[in-house]
Amino acid sequence: MSALRVPEAVDGGYVGPAGTARPVVEGLGETPAMLAAWVVDAPGFHPLWSGYGVGVIHLRDMPGLSPAKRYVLDATHELVVVTLEPGRETEVPWAILTPVNVVHQFLGTDDEAVALAAWSAWGIVNGYLEPEASNGPERIRAGWAVALAETLEHLRGGGHPHPGVPS
Repeated sequence: MSALRVPEAVDGGYVGPAGTARPVVEGLGETPAMLAAWVVDAPGFHPLWSGYGVGVIHLRDMPGLSPAKRYVLDATHELVVVTLEPGRETEVPWAILTPVNVVHQFLGTDDEAVALAAWSAWGIVNGYLEPEASNGPERIRAGWAVALAETLEHLRGGGHPHPGVPS
């Protein structure tokens, strides 16, 4: 568990006006580099599905696996937001629809990555972040990039620039 502050959970997850989120506990080790994962039910973002996954992995080399693909020089972690295949939202590893909604690589610690995943799930269920990229991929991915950078700054002690977001 992260030593950094994360939003307060209710019954182990988050509940907000846009949905609910729960951490993946069982089966997390099925993906060796996975540090944290959340399953989000957010019914207002697409008419055909409501299940999304938020996951964060480290990009360290691992024996027997190909080196990680870095799109950001010196990135140490990657956060992804995916659409979960309807009817299979509880399966681990995830059955996902493609393309992936959000991919964001960054330089940080494992604790920061775990906290960033939790804040991302919280942000979706509280309506701050949109998980469905088909609603405007460039706009949504750009919004995520800004929000994730600001949240990392917040985690590192820089405060948070948006009203209503807990410090």
